[in-house]
Amino acid sequence: MRYERETGMDLSSPQAASFDSTTSIFTYIEQNKATFKKSRADGPQTLRSKIEPIAATIQTLCGTFEEAIILPFPPGKAIFAAIFVVIQASRQVSEDFDAALDAFDTIEHHLRTVKFIAARNMPEALREVSVKLLVQIVVVLGVITKLQKTHRLKLWLKKLGQSNEVSSALDDLGRLATDHHHIVSAATFNVVSRTLDILEASEACEAQARKDREESQTCRKQITAIAEQISTFMDETAASSARNRQDIHLNTGWPPEDVSRDSTIDTPSRWCPFWLQRILARARDGHLLGCLCGRSKSSRPRLRDGKPYRPLRAHPFRRDMRSSRWRYTRVDSDTRATAVHQRRRTSDPPECCMRALSRWKDRMSRPELAPYEDRYVF
Repeated sequence: MRYERETGMDLSSPQAASFDSTTSIFTYIEQNKATFKKSRADGPQTLRSKIEPIAATIQTLCGTFEEAIILPFPPGKAIFAAIFVVIQASRQVSEDFDAALDAFDTIEHHLRTVKFIAARNMPEALREVSVKLLVQIVVVLGVITKLQKTHRLKLWLKKLGQSNEVSSALDDLGRLATDHHHIVSAATFNVVSRTLDILEASEACEAQARKDREESQTCRKQITAIAEQISTFMDETAASSARNRQDIHLNTGWPPEDVSRDSTIDTPSRWCPFWLQRILARARDGHLLGCLCGRSKSSRPRLRDGKPYRPLRAHPFRRDMRSSRWRYTRVDSDTRATAVHQRRRTSDPPECCMRALSRWKDRMSRPELAPYEDRYVF
């Protein structure tokens, strides 16, 4: 290992290996703060302030690249052990202590640009430069330790130009830190670009989903309207079918299926035959009052010459009463006035018509009779 060759120090020795973290180094500074104050009044506090940011960056990098560096022990422990060696050597000489503080300050300045990035998003170029950066930190600390042992570190501090090893090592560290920063920026830009692409694709998918939902709602509304139209059409069809069945039963003389034969029907227009409805209507309007009311001979309508008449059937012996034709002559004004007066007095059908309706109901309640078994309705 280069560090061991140049410094003659073994970082894996028990003494150096015991200072493998920030806590152990700060504990050492606290234990020897009286010695550091001899070199500088605020020596312990200044030293802690210089080492703390460096330690944070090292811990961040080592947490990601411990498997990438081949060392007898993790790279973080090696770097903290090298820092401890520098601090221990500068404790006795005040000039070396000031030079070590300046070196730590320069290292912190270069590592300030190093940013953390997750290992899963880390490109190979960034992984490589990060490993080189950790190695260069160890190299810088090794050069400082080497100059401390030869008492030449103060020459670098005084900038006399007699030692450029520390400056060269720090320049290399700064260059690697800059490269790391550029690669991190590029990787971050790449991640941001992919994220924007994902967001745009997500917005497009959301817009398409919103459009699909609107089309689905429109289709549901159309289906609902069609279902309502079908329901209305079916209701109208059912009502029309019911009216048609009722008309058929009214014309044929049989009651509908939903009306019992032995039930009492108050409204004859629901199921009584068409011919009986016409008779009732004519009787109610007064056209057949003179023929159906069962008046005496003296009250029958007469012709204009004063002769009485009787209504005649076209076929007296025909059993089908619906085919009957009533023949009567025009009545005089007195008879018409009497019929109109009687029609105004009562809105009920004549008694003879109600008797005919009663006989019709009785016949319909007897299933053993044929539809037109009765010969005489009145």
